[in-house]
Amino acid sequence: MGAECSQQKCRCGGDKGELNNVDVGSTLQFIPEPLENDEVRDPAFEGLQGHWYRQEDNLHVGEVAGRHIIWHVHWKMPEYFSDLEILPRDPDDISGSNIQIKIQLGKHMTIGEVHADAQVAIHWEDGDIWLRK
Repeated sequence: MGAECSQQKCRCGGDKGELNNVDVGSTLQFIPEPLENDEVRDPAFEGLQGHWYRQEDNLHVGEVAGRHIIWHVHWKMPEYFSDLEILPRDPDDISGSNIQIKIQLGKHMTIGEVHADAQVAIHWEDGDIWLRK
């Protein structure tokens, strides 16, 4: 099933090949391929599911679905989603409460630490902080 979009309308192919006009508003939401049965079984990924916003200006970053982040369209990312990877826990971290995640964007990799406080947050190594809402 494909889609052609212009301004705020999409022409989408249905299950039987027919084309339908759909009002989409000012943003589009893309869904990655269906989740595998074990894709979210890691409790660390379960805690990341949902919409994320930058703390400094409340801009919508995107939505974590499974082991991917689906970028909000205003970021104009070359790919509409990126894979997330949970890094192995540090054996010296006796608290075990914070996990680290990695995003690879082309040749650039960044690591963030998930803080599961009253509001779940990711503190990225570049100083950026995302909040799940």
